[in-house]
Amino acid sequence: MDGRSLVPILQGKSARVYGPEEAVGYELSGCQVVFKGPFKLVRNIPPLGDRKWRLYDLEKDPGESFDLADKLPDVVQALKKDYENYANANRVLPIPDDFDLQSAALRYAMHHYLLPKLKSALPAIVMVLMLIVGVFAFRRRRKQ
Repeated sequence: MDGRSLVPILQGKSARVYGPEEAVGYELSGCQVVFKGPFKLVRNIPPLGDRKWRLYDLEKDPGESFDLADKLPDVVQALKKDYENYANANRVLPIPDDFDLQSAALRYAMHHYLLPKLKSALPAIVMVLMLIVGVFAFRRRRKQ
């Protein structure tokens, strides 16, 4: 993770960490964002988003209520290029459009958590199943 010290801001020596012409990008679980000056360009994947790029002016709209992407297409294109530069420099792997975060998380949990737990509990599960089958067989024999 790249970053800069907040010490100059905390000491009152600076008002900003990055200059107005420096782009700062990041990607997390397929969601992409780049900040530059007052602008934030963001693209979220389902289930939280719709894969559409949205542009916000954080100085005028800190609550990100008004998407400016249609009004400022040149800014969107410039910030997309900044994000591409960030992604290339940091070897960010693209997420396919059909990627489903929820099913991927479920598969990961099954493979890395549930199945190993079941494997370790397998002898106990087999013994319980054998006991249940034995009880049913014993009851059936008694009724005959």
